[in-house]
Amino acid sequence: MSKQDNRHIEDLWLIAFGDSVSDLRESLGMTQQELADLSGVNRTYISDIERGRRNITLTTMKRLAAALKIEAFDLLKTADRKAKSASFQRRVG
Repeated sequence: MSKQDNRHIEDLWLIAFGDSVSDLRESLGMTQQELADLSGVNRTYISDIERGRRNITLTTMKRLAAALKIEAFDLLKTADRKAKSASFQRRVG
């Protein structure tokens, strides 16, 4: 696998993770600001995460998961499932 292929997979996974955070947040009827307030993560940083532009630390993931009322492991599983789905891969390219 080339470096370019690896980079595409990483980008795809970051987008899937951000998409999962956004989906969970919206399912709870929560705004980005409310998630920021509950997690202690800056709202603009959350926006970047949801757009797949940030590769976050485990600590940040744990804080987001707790605010979203989900285990960090389950958040990762959700993102991994999404990243592997053909429909998501087609949508993201």
